[in-house]
Amino acid sequence: MSGHRLAMLSLHTSPLAQPGEGDSGGMNVYVRELAGAVARRGVDVEVYVRRTSPEVAEVVDVEPGLRVVQLAAGEPDLAKEELPAILECFADEVERRAGSFDPTAVHGNYWLSGVVAHDLKHRLDVPLLVTFHTLGAVKRAMGDDEPRSRIEAERRTIGCADVVLANGIPERDQLVALYGADRDRVEVVTPGVDRAVFSPCGLVALEAAACGTPVVATAVGGLRTLVRHGETGFLVEGRDPDGFAHGVDRIIGDTTLAVDLAAATQVVADEHTWSRGADRFVGLLAEVADRALVPCS
Repeated sequence: MSGHRLAMLSLHTSPLAQPGEGDSGGMNVYVRELAGAVARRGVDVEVYVRRTSPEVAEVVDVEPGLRVVQLAAGEPDLAKEELPAILECFADEVERRAGSFDPTAVHGNYWLSGVVAHDLKHRLDVPLLVTFHTLGAVKRAMGDDEPRSRIEAERRTIGCADVVLANGIPERDQLVALYGADRDRVEVVTPGVDRAVFSPCGLVALEAAACGTPVVATAVGGLRTLVRHGETGFLVEGRDPDGFAHGVDRIIGDTTLAVDLAAATQVVADEHTWSRGADRFVGLLAEVADRALVPCS
């Protein structure tokens, strides 16, 4: 048993939600699977989410060592775009609950929870770990209308994080290049895949690999790691429809190529397991617990 306690934040999507409903998808699968795997390694884990229904229990025991705590912060039916206004309220509620839990560290998932986890680092005097899943600066570069306030909030969180978790080497490089992250504090912890649990988005490239299906994807973020160009599928720069069509045509039109790509996807799936990710995460948790907190920069 490690003896550590982890406060994991997933403000806008609950690991109890069915993937594909509302904002739930790849991230709530990630939180559920990683939290469970970490708990099975002796870490006591509480996942804090925002209550979106008055009918749900505040505390749900998921498995030994893992609880989901649903906290009231704002009206239950708030849109995702309205959530920045209730971050301080959510932090107050987490602090109320976490005060008796006495966590070893806080782990924020997505930029909203990252902001709250940054606040709680100072309130509770514990290390901050954060996983962004998507980065506002990358989405903005791809043409999405991401607000600059999000990017600046991410930058502040990164500057104070004891560990920033990246899903792959490309994301690590983006954190350094676009946000000035300290490379020594960015650690790669790859997601896993459970063939019994699939999501409609987010982890779809990895889940496709587990099914032996080649993927044509945008050459961005973790997809550069999960899709090996010309080996398990094809990567397309930007969002050019013709580029995607060309990749799909190559696979459909060449049976030998399709079979070879499908065979190679299994290797990628086998390299990405929740057990491996949890081992790395628990190791990092032990490291940050034994060293001085990183001061905000």
